[in-house]
Amino acid sequence: APTTAVDLGTYSRAYTDWLPSALLRWEPTDDLVVRASYGRGIKRPDFDDARNSQAIRFDSADPEDSRNLEAGNPFLEALVADQFDASVAWYPNRSTVLQVALFHKDIRNFFIDFETDDISLTSIVLPAGTNLEFDNIETVINGAEAKVSGVELSYTQAFDFLPGVLSGLFVEGNVTLAESEAEISERPGETFAFPGQSDVSGNLSIGWENDIVSVRLAGNHRGEVLSSISSDPREDEFRDAYTQYDVNLRWNVTPSLQVYADGVNLTGEKDVRYYQGGRVPLFAQVQDFGASYQIGLRASF
Repeated sequence: APTTAVDLGTYSRAYTDWLPSALLRWEPTDDLVVRASYGRGIKRPDFDDARNSQAIRFDSADPEDSRNLEAGNPFLEALVADQFDASVAWYPNRSTVLQVALFHKDIRNFFIDFETDDISLTSIVLPAGTNLEFDNIETVINGAEAKVSGVELSYTQAFDFLPGVLSGLFVEGNVTLAESEAEISERPGETFAFPGQSDVSGNLSIGWENDIVSVRLAGNHRGEVLSSISSDPREDEFRDAYTQYDVNLRWNVTPSLQVYADGVNLTGEKDVRYYQGGRVPLFAQVQDFGASYQIGLRASF
């Protein structure tokens, strides 16, 4: 179909925010550090989400002549989050760190991809005379409120007390267990997981290093996450759980020259997305980039 340029007008938004923060640190013993903090932060929408643009797509060869609308949302408000954190870190020796951290976030106006066939559920303003009937509408909306709470456990260990070459071994790991709840006005009375937040995530790194060479093997895991919401619950989209393994090599040829080599996603893990569906999930799409490798030089002057 031919493309026609239409002037959609200009939208602007101005706002002033109070962003307080506070941090407390207490060392009850030489090897124990207790921290607590509060902070309010904002996040502005990405340009692609807030862009003032619209595209109506249809296939004239389609017997049903389906019409789809993709639109940015220039009316998006900035996300506001009140964040509370508390942690206890134990340093039993100079080679070991164990930490437990609790966190809670109260979030307003979060961003979420939204699909519907009812334009009245969106803030999209179409040019006068445009047919308002669409088979599918894709845009971005502000969610109402969300809460995220959880605990993070982390452990770092250098084995520099071992003899000889074994003294270069190290291990680092952390796991986060979270619970989240979010609401949108387009589906009142329902709650969802916070977009992009998994119940379980973590990483583990094992490696060896000295002043010249560093070798690290890392595994990263992310549980299932909600990626977009629809006016029809069956069409809510999720990203399946994902585990990736990487390897990193570093060689300091001189104090100012380093050779590096990286292998990313060694097992070729796929990023699978699916719709919630009715009785069973329905496949949506898969991104399969396989493993990738790179080698290069870094120089400092």
